[in-house]
Amino acid sequence: MNYQKIRKQLEAGAERPVSDRHLLSVIGVALLDIGESLDHIETMLEQLVKDGAR
Repeated sequence: MNYQKIRKQLEAGAERPVSDRHLLSVIGVALLDIGESLDHIETMLEQLVKDGAR
């Protein structure tokens, strides 16, 4: 993961430099969103497999 790239993207929309705490918070929220998306995809795939087995 390129932290400097993420920091630059955050700072492009901010009025001041982004703190390390803010950077880690944004990354943490993104990881949680990815986890939720993976759970949703897994549920959908399980349903497709069940429907295909019928």
